Amino acid sequence: MKKTIVTSMLALSAFAAPAMAGNWYAGGSIGFMHRSDKEDGTTNEFTVQPEVGYNFNNRWAFGGRVGYTYRNYAGQDVNLNIFNINPYARFTYYRTSNNLVQLFVDGTVGVGLGSTSRSGESGTACSYEVGLLPGIAFNITDHFTILAHLGFVGYHGANNRAKEGGEPEYGGVNFSSKNLSVGLYYNF
Repeated sequence: MKKTIVTSMLALSAFAAPAMAGNWYAGGSIGFMHRSDKEDGTTNEFTVQPEVGYNFNNRWAFGGRVGYTYRNYAGQDVNLNIFNINPYARFTYYRTSNNLVQLFVDGTVGVGLGSTSRSGESGTACSYEVGLLPGIAFNITDHFTILAHLGFVGYHGANNRAKEGGEPEYGGVNFSSKNLSVGLYYNF
């Protein structure tokens, strides 16, 4: 029985390997911010966003980010812990002839769920978004890519508990430096 299972798995992997090669990618981004303000005191924020995706062809990819954010407002005794899920469809609209640089846009829908505590009281924090994330990718080798998202076009909302924890609510076009994220990807 074990030989049959092992043989079946090897046969399946032999057929699946060529289909997977060059199409899957994994990576993400990580960030830390420390800010001091006379009115609000000290703010610390830590974010980690692993990502995985699949390239269907040279133009279209589908993937998702699963992230975690911790934010602490020390002067106000406020903490936010929130987990995010952001699936996206990526459209590459420009690629150089040597495939070194590509310009793309991610159409994303996101949901976040977590908790906020303020002066000992805690509650459920929710956030949600729908929008477009324009970006640029630098394919430094066949397997490694540095990727940056350069803004947000859409709507990001949050319930009152999430807003107390510093989660913003905004809509429209925003190309400020606050919406810049840089990540590293491995292409299989």
